[in-house]
Amino acid sequence: MTDDVTLYELAVIAAEALYNGRCGIGGVHHIEIARLERRLSRLTPEALMIAERTMGNALRDVAWREPARKLPQPAAQIAPLLVSTASDGHLREQAVRCMTPQSGDLAMVMFVMMRTNDWVPQVRATAQRKLDAALPGLSVEDLRQLVPFVLLRSGQWGRSSGAALIAMRQHPDWAEAVVSVLIEADRGPLARIMRAELCSDALDPLLFRLATQARSLQVRAVATEVLLSAEARWQIGRRREWICKPQGLSRCVPVFETRRLMVASEQRDAILLVAGQSRWALLRRLAADALIRLGPNVVPELVEALKADRTPSVRRRMEFMARKWADPKTLRTG
Repeated sequence: MTDDVTLYELAVIAAEALYNGRCGIGGVHHIEIARLERRLSRLTPEALMIAERTMGNALRDVAWREPARKLPQPAAQIAPLLVSTASDGHLREQAVRCMTPQSGDLAMVMFVMMRTNDWVPQVRATAQRKLDAALPGLSVEDLRQLVPFVLLRSGQWGRSSGAALIAMRQHPDWAEAVVSVLIEADRGPLARIMRAELCSDALDPLLFRLATQARSLQVRAVATEVLLSAEARWQIGRRREWICKPQGLSRCVPVFETRRLMVASEQRDAILLVAGQSRWALLRRLAADALIRLGPNVVPELVEALKADRTPSVRRRMEFMARKWADPKTLRTG
């Protein structure tokens, strides 16, 4: 069977095999189940989340076509990934109990993680116990693959209150996995991933490394901003802001939370110098903004270079800084 067969079709074939009793437990899964699991093993975490819904639809469609039949008793043992998408909470709980997530088995780890946000409390509790037991065995590479999904998706899960993300942060290699993803990646929603992790202090000791070594300008800019302002900021939701109530005009604006950091003045001045000498105008603008707040005496060797910067927005900031700090009473003396 080739990859021309869709995941839905594979799931339907596997579900029909289960309903017709053609799968035994004898240590080796039936070929239909094996094909489905091989396809799942090649998917990314985001694709697995979509696959979980697809498999659930396939299982319900087969159940609707076979109203007189029921899944056999050992179905959860034979195909735990497929059965974990069933509409019956008892079946989902049985399937999760049969799962044994291990390092390298990303599909099973993801399916257990998704069940930690199940709408049935007993299923959530069982899945959380399975995830907690599997976490110590996950490798750094496993964590690297899970970082974007965990930070952008599971942290927003309401039923579990982000329990999967909280559990992941207990892994001793979690912070290193996040940093390695942020340093090496050069595309994707990297700023959102980083800000999602800034609500904890796991990245605080590694911010200088991110600000100076990351390939992505997004990541460097966020780390530089945090170090220069000594404040981490991340989005917690959105709210409606009225433009004109009589006309019913409004817009959705992001809502942020903040957290203060302890940043040594030596580290702040070092990153200010790095940002001010960067080839990226965005970082030079951040450096100019910091000089507006702190004064020209913080890193005086930067002032003249930024005043003559080739980017107009940087020059305008430096002109404003000169006006603001022209009064000797406001000039920072250290």
